[in-house]
Amino acid sequence: GIKIVCGGSTAKMFARQLNEQLEVIEQGFGFITPPAYKIKQLDLVTEGIVTLNQVNNLIEEDIVCEKSQNPVFDIIHFLKVADRIQFFVGTAQNIETDDIVFKQQHIVPRYKIILRIDEKLKAMEKNVIVNYV
Repeated sequence: GIKIVCGGSTAKMFARQLNEQLEVIEQGFGFITPPAYKIKQLDLVTEGIVTLNQVNNLIEEDIVCEKSQNPVFDIIHFLKVADRIQFFVGTAQNIETDDIVFKQQHIVPRYKIILRIDEKLKAMEKNVIVNYV
């Protein structure tokens, strides 16, 4: 299946465990377009919390998003074409998401945003499994 990693620290761990390089593909444009990375053996690697919040905000929109320059649109495309979706969600606290800047932008923490995405995918009749690790 398609393998996606959302999160800079998680991407570094994957690269280390796979003994691969983490390459920056696109630097991103602040909160608008999150950065994209490349790790061999993975289909898409990007920043985490901003990306997931944008996915949540846009997944119900009618967006034609086959292979774009924006990892958010790519994730939405992959989620819409998938029959079965399995999330592995880290449970470690990320103190950065408690920063007031995230609250000003209405950026919801990882554990909450995954639940919202899960609900929307199930409403689309997707088979979704969420694992907390």
